[in-house]
Amino acid sequence: MNGKGSWRDNVRMEHFWRTYKYELFNLYDDVTQKSIEQRLKTWISYYNSERLHSSLGNKTPEKWREEHQSVA
Repeated sequence: MNGKGSWRDNVRMEHFWRTYKYELFNLYDDVTQKSIEQRLKTWISYYNSERLHSSLGNKTPEKWREEHQSVA
């Protein structure tokens, strides 16, 4: 932690939630409970297993984690 109220404390989660809100809500007109739940399940799987992240060297979080767990 970098001190009280520092933006760096939670920057990764803030980026995740910004992406989540944009891709799940701003791109769709239907916002029913059922549609949101289904999109959330699909999106979380996609985000972790298929979506390439530039901050991880254009790898998925799962691939990056696999590579770094074997090193440690």
